[in-house]
Formats: sequence, structure tokens, C-alpha cells
Amino acid sequence: MTGAGEAKNWTLCLRNVVKVNGLQGGSQAESEQGLVVKPQGNALTITL
Repeated sequence: MTGAGEAKNWTLCLRNVVKVNGLQGGSQAESEQGLVVKPQGNALTITL
């Protein structure tokens, strides 16, 4: 996913996903719906 402009205070929920193979540029936490990913900068890479 890519976007133009500045994004602030957003998260991404990967529904029904409990684990990813790699995450660069962010943090992850488990929730009832799936894995919640929060970016920590301008770029976020998730390897499923």
C-alpha cells in the first residue's frame, strides 16, 4: 500500500492474521480481530 502526503496517527489491522514473517519500520500487537501494525516513520514494510 502506498500513499501521497503525510499520514499521522494511523494503524493497520490485518484481520485474522496472528503472525507476519517480517516487519520493518513499525511495531505490532495482537488483538481480537488480528494483528495491529503501527508505523514508526515514513515507511513501513510487512512481509506476510
